[in-house]
Amino acid sequence: MNNKKTEKSKNARGFYVTLGISALMIGSACYFSYKEGDSKYDNPSSSSQYAVDRKETNIPKATTSRKHSYVTVTTTLKTNEDVNILPVTSEEISESISEPVPEITSEPDNSDKDNINVIYEPPVEEVAVEPEKPDKINQPLKSPLNIINEFSGQELVKNPTTGSWQTHNGTDYKAEIGDDVYSVIDGNITAVNNDPLWGTTVVIQDSNGDIYRYCNLAKDLNVQQGTSICAGDVIGSVGDTADIESAIEPHLHIEVLRGGKYVNPADFIK
Repeated sequence: MNNKKTEKSKNARGFYVTLGISALMIGSACYFSYKEGDSKYDNPSSSSQYAVDRKETNIPKATTSRKHSYVTVTTTLKTNEDVNILPVTSEEISESISEPVPEITSEPDNSDKDNINVIYEPPVEEVAVEPEKPDKINQPLKSPLNIINEFSGQELVKNPTTGSWQTHNGTDYKAEIGDDVYSVIDGNITAVNNDPLWGTTVVIQDSNGDIYRYCNLAKDLNVQQGTSICAGDVIGSVGDTADIESAIEPHLHIEVLRGGKYVNPADFIK
């Protein structure tokens, strides 16, 4: 009877010892689990929210520069205040720094006349300079010229040789037989003939269509029909071949026609 009670008492005490050890182990496990979880919250890198709400101070100064074609804008960040670090998108950055770029034109800006002095000079046009032409010999005989019979136009005058009244369509210049006769124009020799009244005759036409007739020349000439001649060239010499004026002293008879009408040779020969 006593042995049964002793054995029963030993079994009850073993049960309570086992129960106490189990409770102690469960409590230890709970304690270590709690410490491990608390250490995770103490680490700042484990939570992005903690980094956003945290305030930073003593941030060094920083500058950003934006350059345009000729304008530089510098922005300085303030550091004497607490700055909240918040995420910023690239679109917000581009909008904050976008500024209109001034348009550059080729026209000078005269708004500030004290600082800018612009002188505009038009381009100089090159003008072709023609070489000077030598003076043309504008007389049929050597100087001085001496007129002995003038151009009469429509007026009738008495011819000393024939005694008849008629117009004198040219001008008579006094000369000596054999004196050289010169062309007073550049032109073409359109006729060389022996007229029954006016003797040996040379006809020259210039570029304007004016016709010059040289009469009472010697038979020996320096020119021929169909050739060109320049002012100052020798045509021939003074002769005595014009029978209609044979009573007049030796001379050169010249006629000028413009538009088919006789005009005063003295107006063209100075």
